[in-house]
Amino acid sequence: NQIVGLTKVEVNYSRPAIRGRIIMGDLVPYGEIWRTGANANTTISFSDNVKVGGKNLKAGMYSIFSRPGISMWEIFFYKSDNSRLPREWDTNKVAAVLEIDTIKLDQTKEYFTLAIENISNSSANIEMTWENVKISIPLEVPTEEKTMASINKTMRGKPTASDYYGAAIYFRETGRDLKKAKKWIANAIDMD
Repeated sequence: NQIVGLTKVEVNYSRPAIRGRIIMGDLVPYGEIWRTGANANTTISFSDNVKVGGKNLKAGMYSIFSRPGISMWEIFFYKSDNSRLPREWDTNKVAAVLEIDTIKLDQTKEYFTLAIENISNSSANIEMTWENVKISIPLEVPTEEKTMASINKTMRGKPTASDYYGAAIYFRETGRDLKKAKKWIANAIDMD
């Protein structure tokens, strides 16, 4: 589990190992849909609406399937409660399809790994690595929208000195209306 900005991202997957086998193009065939892990489906859930690879995804849980290729993988975010690859692929359950270029690794990664990396206040990367391949999917979260909605709601009510101070700091750090930020700091000082 990770928090990216204000959004909870939860990943569940099994970690198969190489164990001396050839993985890409053999155990995981090129051009065929793979459940992107071992045993039950790999799943990812988001507490908010997000963007993956520039495509909108609603809050919720998705199975991650992939169609590996030598230089590019298709990644499918599939709305399903199954624990296995569906017998019949339902295109209506595909919430997003991405084409992600592969990155060649210099060192072999023994275990399949899925991690949330390069976390910032509004973005991260969903990274999958195994054998000598890495896939990095850009993730954008709605931190700014959620923060502004909270500030606007708070300021319409009865803000405390702490509310004024927090909102002013956010406005200053994000280069927003500095006159408003200055007024809010003055309100915080007056109330304190």
